[in-house]
Amino acid sequence: MNPSPLPAFPALRRRFSQDMVNRYGRVNDDRNLIHYEAAAAQRAGFARPVVHGALVAALLSEACRDFFGRPWLEQGRLRVAFIRPVLVEQAVQTGAAVVSERPEGPGRRVELDVWCQNEAGDRVVAGQASCLYADG
Repeated sequence: MNPSPLPAFPALRRRFSQDMVNRYGRVNDDRNLIHYEAAAAQRAGFARPVVHGALVAALLSEACRDFFGRPWLEQGRLRVAFIRPVLVEQAVQTGAAVVSERPEGPGRRVELDVWCQNEAGDRVVAGQASCLYADG
């Protein structure tokens, strides 16, 4: 029996506000001012404050959860590299391409190349995701 075709990977889009960055910074106790103050970001060479890389990577994890379902929460794997900074109020969108599928247990192991790209189409985060995909 052939497995069913995989669904499209969710193209989640998010524009990170300063409030989102501030709230994340309070939770993780990041005090680097380039995330909060325009002047500090400008001194570091950025036009606006910089979004925490983990917030951008979390958007990829959210898309993987939507794609794989509950198995993602239990045994999904995500490995990413940060390619370029995302600035506050800059929108990014998730994307993925299937690298491989192989039978495993009650379903199949699916390996993906995953990324977030900015509005110019430049990848800002890229990596690999892997999880068991349960057919049916």
